[in-house]
Amino acid sequence: MLGRMPDEAGAHCRDGGMNGRSLGICLAGNFDLAPPVPEALELLVRLAGSLMRMFGIPPGRVYRHSDWPPYKRCPGRLSPRSEFMAALGDSKG
Repeated sequence: MLGRMPDEAGAHCRDGGMNGRSLGICLAGNFDLAPPVPEALELLVRLAGSLMRMFGIPPGRVYRHSDWPPYKRCPGRLSPRSEFMAALGDSKG
């Protein structure tokens, strides 16, 4: 579901001015309690990959919410960062 038009500032991460210079994807769940189900992770990879191609975003410019600012915990400690980044084509994870 599209939350805002691509040319409108988001409301996903105020820190670092990220709302006006990034895209935000919401994956619902508490990933401190359980990891995302495989189907959700697959759709996340497909959506992120599509947006990366559309906007020319390299894997090294894909961040978690907790990267901006680092005191945030989302997407949660059970979120499979390495698996997600590997699926996007970034071996750094």
